[in-house]
Amino acid sequence: MRLYEKLQKQTYIIAEMSANHAGSYAHAKELIHAAKEAGADCIKIQTYTPDTLTINCYMKKLILRGNGRQT
Repeated sequence: MRLYEKLQKQTYIIAEMSANHAGSYAHAKELIHAAKEAGADCIKIQTYTPDTLTINCYMKKLILRGNGRQT
């Protein structure tokens, strides 16, 4: 069934793997197969490196407000 046809007739399920693969290709494959067995139509994969999770800032004081902008 084509994607457009499926969306017209039933729910399209997206599984979230996030970073639960822990960098392991084999583990990622296992999670993909498990998601398929559970009925998922596709899977969202997220990868990151530690340096992308931190702010590169050398200021003595940094305050972040609700909009994420530095003040």
